[in-house]
Amino acid sequence: MNKYTKTIKNISESDGTTKTGKPYKRWEFEFSDGIRLSTFDEKIGTAFKSGDNVEIETEYKGKFQELKSMVKTDKKPVVSNREQSIIAQALTKAWCSAANRVIETKEVLEAYNYFLKSI
Repeated sequence: MNKYTKTIKNISESDGTTKTGKPYKRWEFEFSDGIRLSTFDEKIGTAFKSGDNVEIETEYKGKFQELKSMVKTDKKPVVSNREQSIIAQALTKAWCSAANRVIETKEVLEAYNYFLKSI
């Protein structure tokens, strides 16, 4: 099982019918990092709102990542070192291109911290 801390950005609900005619409800959670996971579990589907920080457990079933559990938390999502590096590189490239000059590390860190506050 994989465990993550995420912030819910959006929740959508849909109704449907299985091939055998059985009705179902499905809740899809979009998180602030763009990841989308869904569940048919009504307890999970109705317990949360946009903006909630949650700890989730997922498990891969073939090529799909299945949402196993989700609980509210006071923790904020953590960005991995790899993600930090990618963000810093992108900001540096964008700012250097736009300003046609070399920017200081302090400016990149300020932009990066601003980015983290916005997610």
